[in-house]
Amino acid sequence: LESRASERLVVKARQVGVSQLIAGEALWEAKSRAGACVLFVSRNEAAAGHLLHLVYGLMRSDPSIETTRRNEREVWLANGSSIRSLPASEETGRTFAASAVYLDEFAHTQWAQSIYQSCVPCVSRGGRLTVVSTPKGRNNLFYRLYAESVVGQRSFEVHRVHWSECPEYNPEGFAIPDPERRR
Repeated sequence: LESRASERLVVKARQVGVSQLIAGEALWEAKSRAGACVLFVSRNEAAAGHLLHLVYGLMRSDPSIETTRRNEREVWLANGSSIRSLPASEETGRTFAASAVYLDEFAHTQWAQSIYQSCVPCVSRGGRLTVVSTPKGRNNLFYRLYAESVVGQRSFEVHRVHWSECPEYNPEGFAIPDPERRR
């Protein structure tokens, strides 16, 4: 959340709360920036619906958020901002200019190359691209983006979320001073 990089890549473990985190960040963007367009692209329709469901859950905790339209694919706020959650397809992302794009579980997404090529221009006027996934071997675009970023061939700021960083799995958390014991 502290990162201000325009391109972020997040390698994460499963079930560590990253989906909730990006849902919260997307809602904050839409609420605090009138006219913002936030786009989620997920590997399938169920995953796309899940991300928007997380946004709706967060909205229930903030009664100051007014909406003008909401359904299973998008929510429009009274300030003119929108959050759209789309399943992967060869054409996903082509018609939007966005202030933020989140490519969710990108290592597991069919048509990753086409989606990436269509979503990068969506944020070309100052938006932010965040690519998030659990690993899935080395034969996918997510891994290539990661590997090229690590050696400086791409400008993604790389973040890693290890399963032990989740308080549910590691209740003592990072209060343990010894890094080996912490792991």
